[in-house]
Amino acid sequence: MPTIDYYSTISEGPRSDPHGRERVVLRYVAPELGTSNAKLLDVGCGDGSFLRFVRGQHPDAELHGVDFSIQQMGKSTGVAEFHAVDLNSEPLPFPDGSFDVVVAAEVIEHVFDPDAFVEELKRVLKPGGLCVISTPNMNAWYNRLLFLVGYQPVFHEVSTRSAKVGWGRWARFKQQDQPVGHLRLLNLLALRELLAYHGFEGVAAEGAPFHRIRGALYWVDAAIAKRASWASDLVVAVRKRA
Repeated sequence: MPTIDYYSTISEGPRSDPHGRERVVLRYVAPELGTSNAKLLDVGCGDGSFLRFVRGQHPDAELHGVDFSIQQMGKSTGVAEFHAVDLNSEPLPFPDGSFDVVVAAEVIEHVFDPDAFVEELKRVLKPGGLCVISTPNMNAWYNRLLFLVGYQPVFHEVSTRSAKVGWGRWARFKQQDQPVGHLRLLNLLALRELLAYHGFEGVAAEGAPFHRIRGALYWVDAAIAKRASWASDLVVAVRKRA
């Protein structure tokens, strides 16, 4: 099955502030980028928003980004070196051990083969390098409730044409109809065990709120996110063995 560019027509526009999960990632990568000539790769960089936040905090770091969506990458210039890559069928276009830090934010849920994907992240990392992965949480607090009443969990898609399939009478309340190409969801245990299976050593794991939740419910989501296994988003940091 060919990879579909679900994000070619999706754009949040320029952002001045990082999302909650991006703040967590920025905190993890900061110590690694404090050294001279540090190199970071953003896998699934989209329009380069996260790389702009990194550049603002670490102007001397060497930044690279890869993404399948050429349209998204075309919205960002001068921030980093970009490469168009189909992560489902192509290796990352870098030699082994190229980077001090690899970030893969909201990507692993999109790939056909997560094992091959994780192996590629590991390959391009230097020994002892830091890998930070974020992904929607299958066991988010509201998904636990939705399972109980017989509805599809948030973030999970069964149709390539409509994101409302599986929501029954509640479909009218779902803000987005266009799917974004989620193929599989992970919980905290599954993500940790997948990374450990491929030889990564655990560093830390945190939860983060979902940026599209608004109003008072956002603060509820942010409070619950302090317990990572119940959070909307998972952020896991691991190291490649030296």
